[in-house]
Amino acid sequence: GGTPLDILQNAVDQLTKLSIYIFPIAEGSLARYELLNSGYQITKAIQTMDTLISNHISELSISINTLSATLASSNDTANDNNSSTPNVTLEEEYVQCALEMLKMAGSFTRALRSFETLTRDRLKNLCTGMRAGLTQMEGGNTPDSLSIVEVRGLLSRYVCNNHQEEEVTTTNKTTTPSQSSKRKGGNVKLSQFVQLQRYAGDTTNNRSLGNSGGSIVPSTSSPIQLFTKSIDVMSKLASTCQTFVFDVCYAIPRNCFASMSSLSIWREEEPSGLLSAFDSMVHSNANATNYSTLPQQYITQVGEHILALVQALEPFASNEHALELANEVMDGVGDVAIPFWKEFVTSTGSIVENDENGVIASLMDGKDLKHVVTHHDFHEEEEEEEEEEDDDHEEIDESERKSAAFCNQWLDVIGSAVTGRLLERILRIPRLSKKGGGKLLADLNYLVNVFSALGITGHPHPLLNHFGSLMNMDGNDIREKIEEDYDGDGVGDEGGAEVGKVVRAAEGRIATMKMMALR
Repeated sequence: GGTPLDILQNAVDQLTKLSIYIFPIAEGSLARYELLNSGYQITKAIQTMDTLISNHISELSISINTLSATLASSNDTANDNNSSTPNVTLEEEYVQCALEMLKMAGSFTRALRSFETLTRDRLKNLCTGMRAGLTQMEGGNTPDSLSIVEVRGLLSRYVCNNHQEEEVTTTNKTTTPSQSSKRKGGNVKLSQFVQLQRYAGDTTNNRSLGNSGGSIVPSTSSPIQLFTKSIDVMSKLASTCQTFVFDVCYAIPRNCFASMSSLSIWREEEPSGLLSAFDSMVHSNANATNYSTLPQQYITQVGEHILALVQALEPFASNEHALELANEVMDGVGDVAIPFWKEFVTSTGSIVENDENGVIASLMDGKDLKHVVTHHDFHEEEEEEEEEEDDDHEEIDESERKSAAFCNQWLDVIGSAVTGRLLERILRIPRLSKKGGGKLLADLNYLVNVFSALGITGHPHPLLNHFGSLMNMDGNDIREKIEEDYDGDGVGDEGGAEVGKVVRAAEGRIATMKMMALR
């Protein structure tokens, strides 16, 4: 029960508490392995611990996905109940709680790294004990007495060597003793010792241990990755947490853009009949400031939300410890916005299969569009501004710089998603009248101004300005532009040519919306 915010806060607290409980259990498994196996059958032991941890990480990802779906459902229900006034107010507490998920994932990443280090250290200790036992066997000496540790080692060696399932990795190839010409008992011990060394990262020379049953290659190869499955699943958990934060930060634009393409304003025509001289003068100027060129509510709500995100992100980013943990899992966060640009490409009628040439990435980045769009000067201006501000950056405190970088990273992701979604929504408009084009131009200009105010590198995206320029053109002008600007060869390399084709297709779609008959 409770409000969505209460649900979110409680869920975050519970997940944070439960996330790292698995490591004491894994440490217990490691201790039992030391006690009972003393270094033998290391592969099975590592695989068991790896499976234990990776399953736990997968459960965390499932829990976060379930929480995200619950919040989205609650938000949709609230908007359905208040369809006339959908929720467009950003509550900073939502963003703060969502960012705690990144902190949790970062803490788990560090705990996994620490457990891997701990495991290697303890395996190195086992290497020392096993090496001593093998050296004693090579010498053929029977001691007068044995310590508890030596007795345990002898028992483990006897029991474990009677089971031939242990995988042995001597080079880059993994085999079993039964597959490797039925090694003699002594050589099986040596092989298991080399395997233990590989996991432990122990580079001690083993040449002196190869007198019986053949020589042993010195352990000079790189250590084997301990928890490969866990590390792979951990990257998926990081992506899940990034998506969760994004969903919370993007919830308001998502609501605002939902019905944008079906607004009746796009189809409205100018009043028929004679216009006064004053009205004629006003309507002839596409950039005139009057009621018809004011940005509409849906886009002002998006713009206000983006500006409010700055204040919502800053409290978390100003916490140095929380920021360090969150940055552990921030790699690849920009990929969260990729689906919006894929939908944009689809809305143009273009087909990008496999995307080997990085068309989506080029569209998102925008820097390669300067040859195919009208407005691209701001990219060069950004480079000049960055050079001028280098000295200012040196004066900023390091913690402030990291805090600003974190905020800018998320603003960039949200901004990219908003841009891609708006462009896609524009191309979904069935019909665009002259009056509707004027309204859309005002909306685009407003968003351009918002991004310019933020000062985020790469924003505003050049396609926003380009689409705005198309709003000022009639059907014939757009048709001429398509025929003149593109000769079918595209621009630059093959990837650039594909990007040019997508932009051309978008222009064609806008021309169709303006009721222009294309060739």
